[in-house]
Amino acid sequence: MLKPTFAIIFREMEQKFLTNDHPMVRTVFFFTIMWFSLLVSLLIFIPYLFLLLPVMNRFQKVYIYFWTSLWARMILRLSGSKIKVQGKENIPVSPSFAIISNHQGYMDIPVLMSIFPYPLSFVAKKELLKVPIINFWLLALDCIMIDRLKPHSSYRKIAFRIRKKDGNPVILFPEGTRSKGAEAGKWKMGGLKLVEESGISKILVTIDGSYKIWEENRRIRATEVKVSISK
Repeated sequence: MLKPTFAIIFREMEQKFLTNDHPMVRTVFFFTIMWFSLLVSLLIFIPYLFLLLPVMNRFQKVYIYFWTSLWARMILRLSGSKIKVQGKENIPVSPSFAIISNHQGYMDIPVLMSIFPYPLSFVAKKELLKVPIINFWLLALDCIMIDRLKPHSSYRKIAFRIRKKDGNPVILFPEGTRSKGAEAGKWKMGGLKLVEESGISKILVTIDGSYKIWEENRRIRATEVKVSISK
């Protein structure tokens, strides 16, 4: 009899843990697999280094999109959550646009990555560049790294990135931080003003329920996240 493969063993483990209703069991399994996947993702950067060559430039985005969207869908599957999207037809054909979204929790990033057919850039605090592995992905996604203690410098970086016509779509969270609940925080208008001045197209995204996956109880819980996309 053939020995079970790693893939079969993993599926059996996944089924066992994802059908377990105990929040702590699901949480431990979720973070174990998440960090293991990030560690394994270092292997992905070996071929990516060749794609940095000028002649291979056009394949960079396709390669990064494939892996980031795959990772995002895996993370959401591990959480046991389901995403319902309304207005997907409003996503522009060209990747040169800004995404204006509310920000309920950490899972907003994988939620958006799983929906859009492009690699996405977002604004992140520069301290994340000190986190191993994650810093590689932030650079590969051409994210905007800002220093919250230097607002003017951060403003200029965001302005430059938004006007970059050949870049990835940029996610802007006007709240500036997670609301950790259903009620949206106060919007900061600086980023929106930059989008209006740049003249690039924008779409509005409303995320409802992502905070329930982690922020609500500090445990991973399966939930239904509703996403609405409008122009």
